[in-house]
Amino acid sequence: ERLWAELGPVLEAERWDVALGLMDAYLRERPADLSVRRERARTLARAGRVSGAEAAWERLATETGSVVDRLELARMLRDRGEYDRAIALYEGLLDDHPDEYVLLREYSRTLLWAERYPEAIESLRLLLARNPGDDEVRLDLARALYWGGRPQDAREVLAGVSTTSPVSDEARALDSELAAVLAPPPEPEPRVLTTVEQARRAAADGDLDAANGLYEAALEASPDDQELWREWINFVQFRLEDEAGARDALLLYSERFELTSEEMIRLAELHAWTGQEAEGRIQA
Repeated sequence: ERLWAELGPVLEAERWDVALGLMDAYLRERPADLSVRRERARTLARAGRVSGAEAAWERLATETGSVVDRLELARMLRDRGEYDRAIALYEGLLDDHPDEYVLLREYSRTLLWAERYPEAIESLRLLLARNPGDDEVRLDLARALYWGGRPQDAREVLAGVSTTSPVSDEARALDSELAAVLAPPPEPEPRVLTTVEQARRAAADGDLDAANGLYEAALEASPDDQELWREWINFVQFRLEDEAGARDALLLYSERFELTSEEMIRLAELHAWTGQEAEGRIQA
């Protein structure tokens, strides 16, 4: 009692090193005092000396096998992110105390944090079956379902959360997120056709005058596009059946690009077909 009288104010003032010094001195004389050893382990954790706290709880759990010490060690490991070790301890405790609701609650949440969603879902469903009014469990189950790739099931579970529940705000926020996830994607905006694509479509639809105007607009915007010039010349000659127009188009083309032998022959033919035999002979 004398130790506790000294420890109280020191712990309240968060003078962890002083408190640990008092307990270490006491335990040198009374090493079997479990209550002081447990308080020392808790104080180590509060002081941020996590490794020391873990070692202290591990020794206690090994020596005593008590639920208290094993549970404290499981919590310590859980809070450090060592989920697999924590889960193994929780499972051992549940083997001994299968009906302990709080223990199963902690175990389920640890599974959730460990991202072991199928196991978390199974455990949380068991909890909810025992206590359908536990909205915190319901919210955790919805999270496990969502993060486990089952957003529709998650929404259905969330629907059971009471509007007056302390977790109702969290539930509404999660439901909004799920609604967004489940909403069908918006219709894609139709792609705007380029001027050349519009010309091709107009030609395919038989609107040849419109197609010709679009080709000319495209060439005005891209006067150095050789393939576009060739496409337009072919359009004028073969779709519009305008040999004079094709001849003039090919002459304009020749001002920008060197004619191939085939193009020179074609120009000569167009001259001949349009009554310009002399120009055709010169071109040939």
